[in-house]
Amino acid sequence: VSANTPNGTIVNTAEAKLPAGLTDFNTNNNTSTVTTNVMNSPGLLLQKSAPATAVAGNQLTYAVVVSNNGPSDAANVTINDAVDAALSNVSWTASASGAASIATGLTGTGNNVNLTGSIPAGTGNEITINITGTIKPDFTGTKIDNVATGSDGINPRVSSPTVSTTISRTPGLEISKSAPATVNAGLPVSYTLEITN
Repeated sequence: VSANTPNGTIVNTAEAKLPAGLTDFNTNNNTSTVTTNVMNSPGLLLQKSAPATAVAGNQLTYAVVVSNNGPSDAANVTINDAVDAALSNVSWTASASGAASIATGLTGTGNNVNLTGSIPAGTGNEITINITGTIKPDFTGTKIDNVATGSDGINPRVSSPTVSTTISRTPGLEISKSAPATVNAGLPVSYTLEITN
């Protein structure tokens, strides 16, 4: 059965006939029909990667790779990723390799990553999504967790392994001090301190 066959049935009938010159006195049993139910059953696999550590205020990039272990083609794949609100200015770019294709969501912005496509069964047929966002400088937590999900519209939704990135805060304080070059004895002197991050 072809891997791109949708859900349905296959009906097959066999028929027996006697050679010319011979008479079959019971033709009611000369055919036999069988019906086979066909189930489209893709095997989506989602892998996700992220850096182990990052610094608040810097960029964080995720990579999602979606493949299909089969045995059936996945014709209506939806891929979603709810990026944590601790990231701002989120954008993504997707690409397809092998015989895979992307229908919608090739690029986009926002924390709700969403795209659709098709992934035939077989090695090398993949959709890859690169997601980038900036960790908010005032982030006060210790880590950011993330997971991507996918559905083929037939089987239950599948998820990638959860990736965790430990977030540290690295302020860059600088201080400068200024004062007049000269002052008369007996008069007050003023100093100015400027602290920046």
